[in-house]
Amino acid sequence: MSTNHTQGPWEIQAMALEYMGQLVIMGPCPDQGQKVIANGAHNGKGNKTSFNDEQLANARLIAAAPELLDGLQRLMRHMPADFGGASFSDDWHKACAAIAKATTGEKK
Repeated sequence: MSTNHTQGPWEIQAMALEYMGQLVIMGPCPDQGQKVIANGAHNGKGNKTSFNDEQLANARLIAAAPELLDGLQRLMRHMPADFGGASFSDDWHKACAAIAKATTGEKK
């Protein structure tokens, strides 16, 4: 499936800058090797390369986004909306909404 986002894999890099640290999500860039996908500044506590559990968890979630989207799209191609009854149908619609949000920005 064609996408507009930077293809994965994305990875987390911790960078120590002069006054703060940053968690940077890097992705492949054909011309330059890697490019910045997202970054987050350090919370200002501790040393420049220590990040709290929430910051690291958020970075891992962002870095996993391309694989999560691809896996969900592949799974949804094999699952009809009525598979497994009404309770599954709600989950199926939530999955479709998540794919739409990730691919078009559409909120359902």
